[in-house]
Amino acid sequence: MQPSGPLASIEESPAEAAFRELVEEHADRLYGFAVLLVGNPTIALQLMVHGFQRTWEGLRRGQLVGDADETLYWSTTREALRRISRSRELRGLLPATTADDRQITAFGITSGFAPQQQAAIYLAVWARVGYRLAGLASGVGEARARDLAFSARQEYREERGAPPDESSACHESAPLLSARADGEPSPPGAAADDHVSTCQICPQTAAAYEEFTSMLRGLRIPNAPESPPEAAFAVLRARPQERRTGLQRVLRLAAGPLLLTLVLIAALFVFRTCEEPTIATGVGRTSDLVYARDANAAIVVLDSGSGRELAKLPNGVLAANGQRVYSVSASCQDGVGCTSTIRMTETATMVSSAVGRLEGQLALLGVDEPRGRLYLSDAEGSRLIDFDSSLGQVAQSLTAPEAEPGAFAPRDAVIVPDGPTLFTLAPRSGGETAAVVTDLGAMRVVSSTPLPGPLEEYAGLLPDPGRARLFAYQLATGELHGVNLVAGRLAGSAQLDAGAEDRRPSGNESGTLARGPDGSVLYAIVPAGGIAVVRAAPLQLENRLATEKLYRSVAASTDGRLLYVVEQDGSYAVLQASTGQQLLRRANVGAVALLQANAGE
Repeated sequence: MQPSGPLASIEESPAEAAFRELVEEHADRLYGFAVLLVGNPTIALQLMVHGFQRTWEGLRRGQLVGDADETLYWSTTREALRRISRSRELRGLLPATTADDRQITAFGITSGFAPQQQAAIYLAVWARVGYRLAGLASGVGEARARDLAFSARQEYREERGAPPDESSACHESAPLLSARADGEPSPPGAAADDHVSTCQICPQTAAAYEEFTSMLRGLRIPNAPESPPEAAFAVLRARPQERRTGLQRVLRLAAGPLLLTLVLIAALFVFRTCEEPTIATGVGRTSDLVYARDANAAIVVLDSGSGRELAKLPNGVLAANGQRVYSVSASCQDGVGCTSTIRMTETATMVSSAVGRLEGQLALLGVDEPRGRLYLSDAEGSRLIDFDSSLGQVAQSLTAPEAEPGAFAPRDAVIVPDGPTLFTLAPRSGGETAAVVTDLGAMRVVSSTPLPGPLEEYAGLLPDPGRARLFAYQLATGELHGVNLVAGRLAGSAQLDAGAEDRRPSGNESGTLARGPDGSVLYAIVPAGGIAVVRAAPLQLENRLATEKLYRSVAASTDGRLLYVVEQDGSYAVLQASTGQQLLRRANVGAVALLQANAGE
């Protein structure tokens, strides 16, 4: 397709083309969304431009985490919510006094929600960007964005005097009708159509939901101080001056063709000589992003194709998409007790904000962003706390079983969204270890499987809930144990290093155990040297790679072709997953453990 619009140019780069398409599709909508949140057209335009600036920098440098539209809406929404939290004057767009009563009702209901929740509703209902993006940008998660839009529609339905649900089938159909009003497809097998076609109440419910949508979308958005697309394109039009480097000025001064040729040859030689070695990795157009922990417990972001550090983030629990870090800090006073503050830091902007405050000295186990939940435990690991980040309050809590009083300790805790489920290792009486599985939706422990040896010998826990399996790495003995989650019993072990010395892990050694993208192959650090390649089913050792090297952490690339490793001296390397051949090495990156690898742009 030929470039069009203000950026049309035959020299348009891929990044510029992507930015142009983003502006043409989203500038007006993003400005309107920002106006709805803050009410001030000038500030709304600034917020929109801020979002495009952040996104352009990511595109230009090839450092975007996720899709460009995700970064755009996320950056704009985060900055808008930050402005709102610091100002008493930004109260959102007010409808005209002559507006339809239905429109005033719809706006009044939406404005009654907290700003973060308003953002999710406006993105889902007014901007119609889908629940996933609405949940991501607002920070409440996809499921919560869906629930908030439904809740607002339910209030509007009641305010407008629509009849209540007539049966349980009506009650089950209502959320589907709300999602349909937002352009979301019904899930496979949904029986809403069959019921609605024969029900007298549900068509009225659907009409009320659609009316709520039309009332919000009918709010008059005031004109911006300048055209939103033009303001966004100005971000890119400023680039030509920035591109005039000292070398280019020297070349323009070169009078003769021969001198110009010589300078170009010299420049190419210098650039090729000084350029960092890099390789293509992962499934994205840009290399995978590797998240690692350094010796000071900070999280560093590495470009997997070069090992170059891209950013440094505070200590905490990283979201699955790498876009946020959650952390807990405790403040204790004699005679008063402790208070724990939960904070969230945006990885792209490094903007940090408080999520909530709880009594006690707590530790963060993990994050379930799609549901907007954080899970914490007390110092002893005896109590599990379910914290609703969108509401800023505890939803429920759970006491550990008597047989495993420390079942919720942070060590080796893993949360997966399927279920959602918490997996932990806990000590048992008699010196054994237990693999504990907790259903976070029902907040109950569903299984506890004994494992050989004391807890101190373990340094890796890897769930595979899709296949109802769990793998626990007894690093001290070199054994990898498989657990059948359905039967709640040990389902085999693989000896990865028969001659391993007794090595007791020091704390939670992240990255000693990793899995390939499809879960059929596992990778384990062998203390005596190299990486063990393990077939997951049946559980058996398949190969040993780079046995002459001592590693401390491993992660697989998103396409499964490569392994990212940290050596004992803190160097970073990339290996062929099939042969162990080293393709790239960067000395002393400062990482001590790999946390996860996410696909690039």
